[in-house]
Amino acid sequence: MQRILNPPHKQSRPLSTTIGTWPIALSLGLLALILAFVNLSGAPAPWFDEGSHLHVPKTLISHGVYADISSEGFRYFGPTIGVGPTVMLPIAAAFQIFGVSFLTGRFVIALYLLLALTLAFILARRLHGTLAAGLSVILLLASRTIGFDGMVEYGRQVLGEVPGIAFLLLGAISWSKAITTEDSRRRTLLAALAGLSFGLALITKTSSH
Repeated sequence: MQRILNPPHKQSRPLSTTIGTWPIALSLGLLALILAFVNLSGAPAPWFDEGSHLHVPKTLISHGVYADISSEGFRYFGPTIGVGPTVMLPIAAAFQIFGVSFLTGRFVIALYLLLALTLAFILARRLHGTLAAGLSVILLLASRTIGFDGMVEYGRQVLGEVPGIAFLLLGAISWSKAITTEDSRRRTLLAALAGLSFGLALITKTSSH
């Protein structure tokens, strides 16, 4: 009788857990692909810094030297320290495979953009659920800064900001897993991966304007 008069209440599930992950992820993935790759070679317009950065991977595959090059010879400062090897070496590998072109350089950075957005989704979902993860990616895609472009524009240029963010997010994910796992060996490996990722983030964008 007591059970009939006071039926057990169903525990309501949080909104973020009732929304399927895959539909949100696929929809955002399609939007990100469009924003990352449509008219990649023409928008934003090419500018000096990109050309300067692309000198380094071109010189690497042409002369085997990690440096800028001019009529004065090899230069080991300037663009070689403005953006790190985490950007230069993948572009050099792409140049080696597909040939030297402006579009190839930007294509590598667009892949970093997709990686950063994916990692942002994973981190936000881990911390706050699927709905928050979707909103996080939408905010990143819509982001703008005062006097500067947003994440999409930065992710379509040969610059170090978006690759740096990707490594930073990888480090945050690894660290969040490391501090919650009970297995000591797994915790050590995750902590090492977090440290490596944070270090790569630091060398990816070593200077700011």
